[in-house]
Amino acid sequence: MKTNFKNNSIMNQRQVVTAFVLSGVLSLSSISLVKSAIAAPVNSASPVTKELKISSNRNLPRAVRNAVIRDLSRRQGIAPSNISIVESTERTWRNGCLELAGPGELCTQALVPGWQVVVSNGRENFIYHTNNNGRNLRVTNRNISDNGNNTRLPSRVRDAVIRAASSHLRVQPRQLNITQAQARDWRDGCLELAEPNRLCTQQVIPGWRVVVGIKDTNLIYHTNESGSVVRLNRKESDIDNKGLSDKAERAVLRAAAGASGLPVSELEIGSVQQISVDGCLGLARPNEACTKINQRAFRVTVEAGKRRLVYHVLPDGSQVRLNLAASNITLPQNVSDRILRRVSENAGVPVGTLSVVNIESGKWQTEGYCPPNQDCPALVKSYVWKVSVSNDQDRWVYLSNETGESLKLLAEGLPKAVRNAVLSKAAETAELPQKAFDVVSYKRKQWFFGCDDPATLPACTPAPVSGWEVSVRPYNVRDAWVYFVSDNGSQLKLVQGGRQDQVGSNVNIPINIADAVLRDASKWSGRSEDTFRITKAEKVTFPNPCNLTFNPICDRSYRPTPGWNVTVDSGLGNWTYLVSADGKIVNQDQTPALAPRLAEVIKKDALRRSSEKDLAEFRVTSIKLVSDNPSDRNFSAEVTVSNGMENWVYAVDKDTTRYEYLPIASIPKPIVKSVLDDAQKRAVAKVNVSTKNITGAELVTWKNGNLGLSGNSNTNTPVRGWRITVAVGRERFVYHTNNFIGNASNKIAFRLNTDASKVVDEVANGGVPIPTRSLPPALTDGVIFRYVTTGGFIGRTYETVLLEDGRLIQTRLGDTNDSDRRVFRLEQSEVKQFEQVLKRQAELFQNISYPAPSGAADYITYTLTSEKGTIQYNDASSEKLPDNLRVVLKAWNDLTATTLSNR
Repeated sequence: MKTNFKNNSIMNQRQVVTAFVLSGVLSLSSISLVKSAIAAPVNSASPVTKELKISSNRNLPRAVRNAVIRDLSRRQGIAPSNISIVESTERTWRNGCLELAGPGELCTQALVPGWQVVVSNGRENFIYHTNNNGRNLRVTNRNISDNGNNTRLPSRVRDAVIRAASSHLRVQPRQLNITQAQARDWRDGCLELAEPNRLCTQQVIPGWRVVVGIKDTNLIYHTNESGSVVRLNRKESDIDNKGLSDKAERAVLRAAAGASGLPVSELEIGSVQQISVDGCLGLARPNEACTKINQRAFRVTVEAGKRRLVYHVLPDGSQVRLNLAASNITLPQNVSDRILRRVSENAGVPVGTLSVVNIESGKWQTEGYCPPNQDCPALVKSYVWKVSVSNDQDRWVYLSNETGESLKLLAEGLPKAVRNAVLSKAAETAELPQKAFDVVSYKRKQWFFGCDDPATLPACTPAPVSGWEVSVRPYNVRDAWVYFVSDNGSQLKLVQGGRQDQVGSNVNIPINIADAVLRDASKWSGRSEDTFRITKAEKVTFPNPCNLTFNPICDRSYRPTPGWNVTVDSGLGNWTYLVSADGKIVNQDQTPALAPRLAEVIKKDALRRSSEKDLAEFRVTSIKLVSDNPSDRNFSAEVTVSNGMENWVYAVDKDTTRYEYLPIASIPKPIVKSVLDDAQKRAVAKVNVSTKNITGAELVTWKNGNLGLSGNSNTNTPVRGWRITVAVGRERFVYHTNNFIGNASNKIAFRLNTDASKVVDEVANGGVPIPTRSLPPALTDGVIFRYVTTGGFIGRTYETVLLEDGRLIQTRLGDTNDSDRRVFRLEQSEVKQFEQVLKRQAELFQNISYPAPSGAADYITYTLTSEKGTIQYNDASSEKLPDNLRVVLKAWNDLTATTLSNR
């Protein structure tokens, strides 16, 4: 006995010397961590002998003493009073593992002061390494025998193991016996039963190794200290899988782990049965063609918590399928209902024709797209159900959370060629990767290809195409893009979305730039994105990033910055956006281009005229330099201030704070066009009506949808709009309008205020408007004036026209042989003189007729037409003609009397 102890001591001394040499080598290197540290072998369970020299333990700290005794008491299941300290030595350990590292354990390379303590239970000695306060301790022997005494196994651990074994072996708990139980310190959080692709925490877990058996079958379990975690050590256990190979077993357990969300170590193979199956393992999916063969397979039942999963697997594990009918997986009714409704709504298929054909439970995660170099919020979503739905023709596969409130459509039921064609085209259009798109719906579609150009119709005949309608949504876009695509993916066209409604057909702009611009316009104005349209986009390189701000005072250093100059039709006018290439910088406010004081005063004036409460709501959307201002007040620019819903236009002097509000220029262009077109139709004077005819404009708030006039209103809420006055000749038209901003839900509304207007029903001197249908044709090119006489006793009609080149041509209408045609040549000076008369009397030609009094007969009617319009009179009404008409008639007679009288 003495000799053995000495031999062991000599061995220990040699190994200590070796350890110090290795320590010196490590200290010369730059490595601060060691991946594998192996403790020196120690006689960790040497018998107690009288010859053992026991040193004094008075210097051993009480905390260290108590920690060692408490640990051994727990491990051995004996009272602390039965444990004694045999020897203690103050030591300095070379690493954080106290020189007792486990295989693969990383240890900090640092000196740790502590103790080496030999402790005894009266039968064996155990050696502990500790730090100086006992909070970190390790025993040199990790497998401490319990001498076959299982009464020390905590009852809660015993019960947990019995329950697991009972479920696995399908026997009653009372038939099982625990034959061995050992306290263990497991090296990791997996209790030393690591699984592929499963991370284990690198920390010591106190627990138990328990052997439980019945007859010739023993199962070995690893548990934690409380028994809340119980895992089967399949390799060391006696498990009869009736010929099931290890590969097949692993394949089934992997599938069951994915379906249940449980680790493999918590799954139990309950039964194994040999079966014969076809090419689909006897579990054909909808519309799946199966090879008609007879092959050997296994039917394996797996207990996964409260679920029983039944699988069919080939002997080599190459194919595994879940037998849903034999398993006890139940999809919650609310999840089933929501998925069926979603399929019905998106695919246009009646709910009654749909059925759930496959269910998988497990854990799935999807991660949303995050652009490079951007900070994105948490984009990971988790799901617990994978559900396949079919109508016997097509299949849709959804992931769902526990309640069905979060659903994600997978593209598994869509032909691969179709899926690839759509995602490739969408990615190319948006200049984004394919992973930035989600497939949100798909259904079969018979569509037509070709003849998209209206110029080809009706000669073109579109070709019918059998295929699909697929909707995809980019990561940062609200509405989906809809594609029609053929079955093989070779023919494809975008039919909805892709910003085609908000981007002009001839505008080439990346989708992320278009989205950034339209989002800003919508957010600032409070209007929907569909009220805007991008009409122009130009790729530019700014000399410096600050050029994106509209500020003329800019850093002059040359730092080329790629970006875009984008024009947006807002309904209120064109807005110019400067955008960086990545879409992060988006500027439309041109306020920095104005002197700060000038910008402030005109915004305050707009604030006063508006219903806004904060200057921050206003932007400068346009600055136009003015070289020749009609008002002759030396204003240098025309500036538009807007809140996104209304405009206020100002003439300003950019060098001072002088400004003048321009109400007419502030009216939205669609409203201007509407009221001018209406005034043109109503006016007696048939002249071109333009913005020059608008003599007054006032932005007002009407009480309701009647726009301040009588009648039934379709809304009782206040309506912002305009009071516009249009003057045409001697008439005045006063209009009440809304404030149209260009979207489908906000139609242009205007009404004529007849009480405030001055409408001429009859012209002075008894003149009346000529009906439009009775007006003669307009003058052709090169004709200055036309004079037509008709009626009298003979009833003939003569037409005389004056041309720019001085020719005077007279013809008789209805003269088949044109025998009465006469052509004369006038001096250019005479022609110019007559043109001056017409110009001075332009307002005369307002499509007015001076009719004959009732009872008159056999009179000649005279019709005079200039480029401005027509005037008509006759012999019987010639005495009532206005003076300016008499001036024109005299000038005409002076010009033609001599010429036409000389035959």
